[in-house]
Amino acid sequence: MTEYVLPEPEKGSDFRSEEYSVIDIFPILKAKYKDYLLEGIVSVRFYQTAKRCYLEVTTEKEIAGNLLDQVIERTDLAFIHLDRYRKLFKPEVSLRENTKLFLDELDSNCQVLDLFTEKGQIAIAKKHAPNFRS
Repeated sequence: MTEYVLPEPEKGSDFRSEEYSVIDIFPILKAKYKDYLLEGIVSVRFYQTAKRCYLEVTTEKEIAGNLLDQVIERTDLAFIHLDRYRKLFKPEVSLRENTKLFLDELDSNCQVLDLFTEKGQIAIAKKHAPNFRS
């Protein structure tokens, strides 16, 4: 059951002139998983092109007290499958539909994404698989 409202998508084109659409899901993740998100994450967006669906995570790390490094990592979500032949996220499906699917299925896929602390992964797994043992 959806307990959130998705923001409007942003659109643009990248350095290769490939068009993309993106939805910022960080506020939704912070509200749902505030105690479980890895430290340093400042942005999480579902990023979609005509050919791929990505999770884009931006982290920040302070260096020497006066420098701030930002690392933007985009992970292709094609490795997450419903079964052997069907990908969970499809670029031919709307960005909003894929984003909702991502948020609704995140608990069951939390351990394959680098968003959560180990404690968070265990807590989420226990919530959705009562017989899970850490």
